[in-house]
Amino acid sequence: MLTNKNRPASTNRFRIVHEALFSINYGLLIRWVMAQANYVASELAIKAWINNLLHLHPHSAVGGNLAFLLLALGVALGIFLLLRVLSSTTLSSEFLRSVAGILSLIGLPAAWFYRAHLYRLTVIVSGPTRVLLWLELLITTICVVLFLYGKWFFPGWASVVPLVFHFSLWGWLLLGTPYFWLAPFQSLFPLAGFCSALAWFLYAASPRLGKSSQV
Repeated sequence: MLTNKNRPASTNRFRIVHEALFSINYGLLIRWVMAQANYVASELAIKAWINNLLHLHPHSAVGGNLAFLLLALGVALGIFLLLRVLSSTTLSSEFLRSVAGILSLIGLPAAWFYRAHLYRLTVIVSGPTRVLLWLELLITTICVVLFLYGKWFFPGWASVVPLVFHFSLWGWLLLGTPYFWLAPFQSLFPLAGFCSALAWFLYAASPRLGKSSQV
């Protein structure tokens, strides 16, 4: 197994980008899940401070969004520092190579299902719709497993297509509209998930790309 010392420099660069985007993705998702159940008092204080600083209405969404983002980035920083501290361990390398890819893909759907359960959105997540959503998740996970075990025979550009479809679908469910420009801030969630998954794909593929370039 390759260690950080004998990995190609490009792989190590991909790893840091992968860690950073994974951390941002889950920082946003964790903060979003927390916000579904309760509104943190510190977020209200930061919102009021930002709106006052920018001379906006006290209840302006600008301050609320920026306050949410600051707290989410705080969570992301904690995740990133933990990954950096553990970066020399075999467990961390294996987590980033395999588990992190699956987590990057299922994080947004899991958060959405949590909200659907919390607010009892039974009309959306029952019957054929529920089956189709779970089927999409199953197919996506199978694609990840095939890629990890070297059984994914499609070219790199074709691998991006299912990622775009996956995050477009779940982003649409999260936003409640396919028109992302109507909810630019909420669009950060599917965008962060897509970037995290893409960074994982490049990181996991980089040793293979290095070998093929030496042939």
